[in-house]
Amino acid sequence: MLNSISAPWPFMKWGMDIVGKLPAAPGGGVYMLVLTDYFTKWVEVGAYQQIRDIEVRDFVWKNIICRTTSRRSTEETPFSLVYGSEAVIPIETILSTARSENPDEEQNNLELSFELDHLDERRDHVALRIQSYQQQVARHYNKKVRARVFKLHDWVLRRVFQNIREEGAGKLGPTWEGPYQITDVVGRGAYKLRGLDGRELHNSWNALHLKQYHF
Repeated sequence: MLNSISAPWPFMKWGMDIVGKLPAAPGGGVYMLVLTDYFTKWVEVGAYQQIRDIEVRDFVWKNIICRTTSRRSTEETPFSLVYGSEAVIPIETILSTARSENPDEEQNNLELSFELDHLDERRDHVALRIQSYQQQVARHYNKKVRARVFKLHDWVLRRVFQNIREEGAGKLGPTWEGPYQITDVVGRGAYKLRGLDGRELHNSWNALHLKQYHF
């Protein structure tokens, strides 16, 4: 089942992950930097030859702070939900626009004050839209999910993850290992396993990473 993670306002909670080392991309990148804003569901991905603090800083500045497009889940731009107004994009400093050519400072201050006064209300409305959007996504996802249910003493195979894959196995290595016997049901779709040698595995395993084994 799909469980959503939410945050009360933009940029309050981020997910950040570094994936790699991967086969080299055309530009030489072997690592991927992935950032997700849990409030807006904004996802950005970049490929790098190496990832240090300077790459992370530049990536956030270029792909997060300077982005001004609205998101489908919020119908707002992340910048406006944080600061109460839309950002002036770099092209507006070069090409003439109504906003840059005919500024009305007094009117702008009044409008900004109004937007800031109603910013919390806008965020509340966006939070409701996100909740509705997440429910739609979850319903769509769960329609396609066929739950795997196992019983005590069933035999199963366990998915092989990168951290437990044999060194040098590569892409052609086995993707499942076992068999293991289910010794306990410890939660919704979670099971304790025991190997053929009689040793219990320390962690419980989700049904998504198990499949039935037949002798």
